[in-house]
Amino acid sequence: MRLKEALDKQREATVSFARELAAARADNDKLRAQRSDAHIEPPLKPRTGRASASAGQTKAVSQKKSTSSKVRKPAREIRVRAITLPFSLRPSHSTLD
Repeated sequence: MRLKEALDKQREATVSFARELAAARADNDKLRAQRSDAHIEPPLKPRTGRASASAGQTKAVSQKKSTSSKVRKPAREIRVRAITLPFSLRPSHSTLD
């Protein structure tokens, strides 16, 4: 009789864990969708006062390569999320030792 009770208790814990895991995965999917939907705008190029005068001039090929390598990519935002474990899944001893 005690074995059946222990089995039922473990089954309930497993079902509870599966629900919490599914909820955490759904939250992660929402965050990924938000991250992929976010649009990063490219930095605006500064305007020069003499646009018509410089329109006729062309730069050398080597100068074009050097200016394109100086463009920095915007830093991505990093989100840190803490997930709290249910009491039954918490470690029974400290893992920091």
